[in-house]
Amino acid sequence: MTVASPKPKPLASLTAFEQKQLHRAVAQARKDYDRANHMLRTPFASPGYHTTYKGETVHETRQSLKFAVALLDTGRPEDLSDAIDILNQVISLQDQDSNSETYGIWPWFLEESIQEMAPPDWNWADFCGTQLVEARLTHADRLPTEVLARIDESIRHAANSIQKRNVPINYTNIVVMGSFVVLMAGEILQDNKFTRYATERLKEFHSFTIKQGTFAEYNSPPYTNVTLNELRRLQRYTQSPELKERIDTLYTLAWQEIAEFYHPQTGQWSGPHSRCYETLLTPQIEGNIHRALGMENPDEVPSLEQHRLSHRCPDSLRHYFTQNSQSLQEPRTLTKIFSQDPPRIVGTTYLEPAFSLGSVNYSDLFNQRRSLLAYWGDTKQVRSLRMRFLHDDYDFTAMQFYSAQNLGNILAGIGFATDGGDRHPYFDRLTDGQFEASDLRLRFEAEGVRIDHTKASQVNCEEGYGIFELDGLYLSLQMIEAYFGKHRGQMEITQTSDRYIIDIVFYSGPRKTFSFPEHGHKQQVAIAFNASLSSTPDTSAPTTASVCYDSSGWTQYTWNALEIEVKTTPASLEYMKRSVE
Repeated sequence: MTVASPKPKPLASLTAFEQKQLHRAVAQARKDYDRANHMLRTPFASPGYHTTYKGETVHETRQSLKFAVALLDTGRPEDLSDAIDILNQVISLQDQDSNSETYGIWPWFLEESIQEMAPPDWNWADFCGTQLVEARLTHADRLPTEVLARIDESIRHAANSIQKRNVPINYTNIVVMGSFVVLMAGEILQDNKFTRYATERLKEFHSFTIKQGTFAEYNSPPYTNVTLNELRRLQRYTQSPELKERIDTLYTLAWQEIAEFYHPQTGQWSGPHSRCYETLLTPQIEGNIHRALGMENPDEVPSLEQHRLSHRCPDSLRHYFTQNSQSLQEPRTLTKIFSQDPPRIVGTTYLEPAFSLGSVNYSDLFNQRRSLLAYWGDTKQVRSLRMRFLHDDYDFTAMQFYSAQNLGNILAGIGFATDGGDRHPYFDRLTDGQFEASDLRLRFEAEGVRIDHTKASQVNCEEGYGIFELDGLYLSLQMIEAYFGKHRGQMEITQTSDRYIIDIVFYSGPRKTFSFPEHGHKQQVAIAFNASLSSTPDTSAPTTASVCYDSSGWTQYTWNALEIEVKTTPASLEYMKRSVE
């Protein structure tokens, strides 16, 4: 039964620029509106997991709800009918059976049911619930009673799902987003159970994050951006003074993370990134930063909800974003502890006017990681360099990365976890170190480079050594060891119109089974390299790394006063974390 909620909270007055951007976003999205199905139809795209759909276009649940809220925000009577149709349609796709395993969530697409997903995405209770809450809080006075009742029940189901799932407190963006949905559900439905849960979650998240000194999903452009957006929603709607103070602190912390890692010369968010879908900042994230600094771009392609967020960067952090900033007048190294708990995760980022280089002391090599990442060039032509390990042309999560960095020098090693993920850390974990592959390679991938400004010298493909001029950046790369079981890596160089790729190829041929059982297997996966990046050529002679093995399968590498320890005998994921202090 739906209980009468408090009066609507009208959307804050929009500036002329925000009004213009709202109407531009709605006009753009309307081109994709399928009135027959009451949803947006867009080209199919996938991160490589959750969905098994193979078609070319889809009707997205979350994006359609964003469109519905934006239609309501225009205030135009002619938009109201479409918004109601969308709300009714998307709500009908929610699993509202309280006995169901997927209770309270939605599928990604109209074309693929929750049951067809592999696996379903429980985060959709949070993502879709957020949009329903926004519609309910600000437009209840314009929506028919029967639609309000459906929205209220849908929000209740989403909030129940979020509370039941109760994600770990280190799942940064979903903890904040879910807390927003459940907190507002408590207010809308006048249900103290929801209010108490969300209040305690936000207090716990605040304490955990302040103790860590940063977000657990560290330095992640898309996820920190989502967290920033959800904190902004909480700032707008939260009534509790105690919660408001904690939320404001977290909001400032998010901006501090962005500011400290921002590289003004390239306009990029320096690595290492815990999670990232694209190596360069998306226009939406870039626009969020610029608008928060008071820089409005009339040519920006607006998102459907940016007018609701109205971010503002704290004045004390604005100096980090200017090219003549004191923060980059001299090179600086930012060393940040991302996790105090074992394994202790530490990032190192070297920033100078010409380039930035970031690395993390330990991570898996999931597709969303940017464990070693450099940017150089300028805002008009950004170049980037990232390191990956590919299994049949997709990032191999089971590979474990260890590194140490000083200025532009990095010493790194890679091991293999017998129960690590294939394409995802959790959804497709290996069993006893066994998998099939037709191609395995370590890749150093430079993007955005002009091919006529690249050059390689002193290359020895068999030894995995070379000096590379990459359109303004100089890379010296030397493989210390390169063994994947009985396969020894060979260097291979490929150039395309805007990429320069240095691969260490371990295997490329007929599909075969690789097996590295954790117990009793003596074959090593021993991969280690050193790299130096500089904005000027390095004429000094290369220094040799030292290698020290021990009987338990750990290998110690030392180079240029840098030292790492890598588990070079395949072992379980937990065991491979033991050397990380």
